[in-house]
Amino acid sequence: MESRPIGRMSARLIFRAVLFGASLLCALEIPAALAQDDPLALLPAHDRESAAIAREWLNSSDPRLRAWGAYLVLQYNHTSLAPDLLAVVASYQSLAKPDKDQHDAMLPVLDALIQLNVSVPADVAANLLHEFPAAALILLSRAGSEADEHLLNFFRTQGDSRGAWLAAGNLLAARRVSGFAAALLSHMTVEMEVAIKDPGDETDYRTGSGIGCSYIHQNRTPKSGWPFVGYYTLTAGAADATLLANGFRPVYFRRTVDAIYYDTAEEGFGCGISQNRSREQYLTLLLDRAQDQPLFPIYSYYVIAWFSEPDYVSHLDSLVTDRNRKIAEAVQTLEAAGLLTPEEAASSRPFTHISVLDYRKDKEVSLPLDDSSP
Repeated sequence: MESRPIGRMSARLIFRAVLFGASLLCALEIPAALAQDDPLALLPAHDRESAAIAREWLNSSDPRLRAWGAYLVLQYNHTSLAPDLLAVVASYQSLAKPDKDQHDAMLPVLDALIQLNVSVPADVAANLLHEFPAAALILLSRAGSEADEHLLNFFRTQGDSRGAWLAAGNLLAARRVSGFAAALLSHMTVEMEVAIKDPGDETDYRTGSGIGCSYIHQNRTPKSGWPFVGYYTLTAGAADATLLANGFRPVYFRRTVDAIYYDTAEEGFGCGISQNRSREQYLTLLLDRAQDQPLFPIYSYYVIAWFSEPDYVSHLDSLVTDRNRKIAEAVQTLEAAGLLTPEEAASSRPFTHISVLDYRKDKEVSLPLDDSSP
């Protein structure tokens, strides 16, 4: 959006600029050439006057002015304007394809709320999770138990942003939130890879379970006539960062002040982070077990030597029975620890995918190539 000429500002603001312009330009070291394009050129150096302007701009329909209003609140530490910041956040409509200026105007507002340590209602912060995950998670981490259900819903549905997903999971695990263990079980996948080979074939054909990669999405967007903004990045590294949510894989956040408006980004949450593997680790964490002692394996490789169809079916049935037994024992363990309700224990089961890979030379008798079951 193009910057609005200062001539369109209200007469009252123009009057203030005439009275205080000289001292302001000196104090803020703003070049005179920018005075006609930069709202800072209208601001007095006095806190009382800046609070009135900040409130007026926060309530403007112009997203650029709202951004400047939030900037002023933080610069002058106007904690009395916290209700105005909250009103802006509460009225924001998070859309699948948000207007870029409306989206960007929220970044200084969220920055001011975080830096001034303003309490934000959990439902308001949760409404921002998919569009501003880093800032929303910071706010939810301060909301106590009121944030639990929102974090759990996000954890159940989030799939693209691994850093935000891990942060939510770490917060849920630390608080032992009711329903978390059930969510872990219900969204897990147990991979069983079964190789059917001729007797004496010692070749290792296993493929292993795949691990997807998350992505980093940053959009460099210079904003002419907009204020510097503090934006937040979720990161796996602790250097120059603040701990957001501790766990078997801690998540940190980093605040960067820049003239370029970035989309929310993640660093260090790429290849190697499997949500399925993480669910397994969360379960062991909830039970205070070592990470190398999972309740049941999420990936197993088996070999069945082919002698006859009945022999093959018997072996495969035995593997499936053993898998079901281990899962049932895990459910009982979680229920005994108070991590599953009886209702959750009766209904929470991982999804199982069985891949049957046929490496026989003689395939006259056909085999099922794969089978999936809850």
